[in-house]
Amino acid sequence: MKFNAKKFIQDCGGVKEVSKLLDKTRTAPYRMMSTGYMTTWHFEKIKTKKPNIKIDDYFESELKDGNKKRRV
Repeated sequence: MKFNAKKFIQDCGGVKEVSKLLDKTRTAPYRMMSTGYMTTWHFEKIKTKKPNIKIDDYFESELKDGNKKRRV
């Protein structure tokens, strides 16, 4: 299972919006997208401002044929 940080950030309004929500520079969301790493602090800050976002929707599992399946 892998977290799709790029899709999550896009759905939260993009790099600029997420950097504002987290009070970070624009490089922070880019780093999250490249590493796939986000902390619980990041999720708490984003969920506070965007309570309808469902974090579970951004976890994907790879199928045997190499395709990705999004968890629903």
